[in-house]
Amino acid sequence: MFNIDFNILINLFLPYALRQLVLTAWIKCLIAPIKSIYNDFKTYRDLCNVKLQFTGQVIYLEKMLNDYYSETIIYIEDAANIDYEFVYNKSEGLPAEFVYNKSESMPSVFVKNKSELEVSYHFIVKIPSALYASLGASGLNKMRAIINMYKIGGKNFLIEVI
Repeated sequence: MFNIDFNILINLFLPYALRQLVLTAWIKCLIAPIKSIYNDFKTYRDLCNVKLQFTGQVIYLEKMLNDYYSETIIYIEDAANIDYEFVYNKSEGLPAEFVYNKSESMPSVFVKNKSELEVSYHFIVKIPSALYASLGASGLNKMRAIINMYKIGGKNFLIEVI
C-alpha cells in the first residue's frame, strides 16, 4: 500500500505521444520534492513500526533496551517485596501477634509506619558498569527517557549498576 514507484506512474499517466526524453526528465524534476517527502514518510513509518513492537512488559522492555544498547546485557528486576506485619485489635478475631521483652530471647518484631513500607520505585533496571561509564549524564537521561516512554504509567524505576 505504501510502495509507490514514481517512474512507473509517470509512464502510466503520460500519453504515449508525449513520452519524450526531455518531457519525462522535466516531469521527474517536478516530482522530486514529492519523492523526497514520500521517502521521509516511509522512514518515519518504519521508525514508528519499530516503536510499536515494544510494550511496557518486562520482557519487551528488556529486549528493547538490549537492542538499543547492543552488545550489553541489561535486565529488569522487581523491587523487593516487603513482608508486612500488622497489629490487630482483639475484637477483630485475627491471629495474635505477641510482643516480647528483650530478656525473653524471642525473634524481634519491628512495627513500622505506613510511610516506611512504601517503596519509592517499582522496578530496577540493572546495567553493566562499562555501559554506565560510557553513557555519561546525557546518555543516562536518554535511557531514562526511553524507559519512561515504554513503562506503565505510575510506575517508578531505578537504574542500578552491576
